[in-house]
Amino acid sequence: MNLFYTLFNYLKWTLPVFKLLFKKQSVLIPVKTKNKPTSRFTYYMRGLVLIMFALSFTPATAQISASNGFSISTGAYSASGFGVNPYVAFRYNHYLSKGHHFIEGTFGVSSLESDVLKTFTNAKLFENDRLIAYEIVYGYDSQLWSSIPYFTAGVVGLNQGGQSKFGFVLGIGNRIYFESIFGSKNIGLRYDIRDHIISQSFNEQKSFIAHNLIFTLNLEFFY
Repeated sequence: MNLFYTLFNYLKWTLPVFKLLFKKQSVLIPVKTKNKPTSRFTYYMRGLVLIMFALSFTPATAQISASNGFSISTGAYSASGFGVNPYVAFRYNHYLSKGHHFIEGTFGVSSLESDVLKTFTNAKLFENDRLIAYEIVYGYDSQLWSSIPYFTAGVVGLNQGGQSKFGFVLGIGNRIYFESIFGSKNIGLRYDIRDHIISQSFNEQKSFIAHNLIFTLNLEFFY
């Protein structure tokens, strides 16, 4: 029963990521576009998803022996209405209760580029295409290094092309020690799926709740 419960929760939380990576994205302005060949970035993201799936079924470890962790993250940021763009982030973690609880700060950078919006001279919504995210989240991991994911919740500050916004963060993730691979307890690999929930509006139109989905694969160093 535990296995079926784990599979159910895994699919429930990860299907939106598969939908984003394997299907065409919706855009703010409906317009017909030519089909493009699959990009290297798409293949890269599909590979990361497969790694994420593999990490979901790793042996459990009793605890995290270190008190702190630093992560280098790479993945995809799906800004609502703009499609998927590459995402790079740096994360600091402070672990409590042998790793079952943690507090994390994140600085991440992505883009708001959209091939569709570029075709419209009057579709300039921001001063630039840069997206910067600052996160502070609390995480809870009930069963360390197992197939059961940990859960995160917190706040996010976004700078979207020069416009500042604040919102909430919800997410799940999982991690694996490299001890089982390289014999090291100071290095780990983890994935995170997060939702930046913000109030969004364009051209003084009525605001709406946007869900920006983020998928990252993180190389973590414990100390």
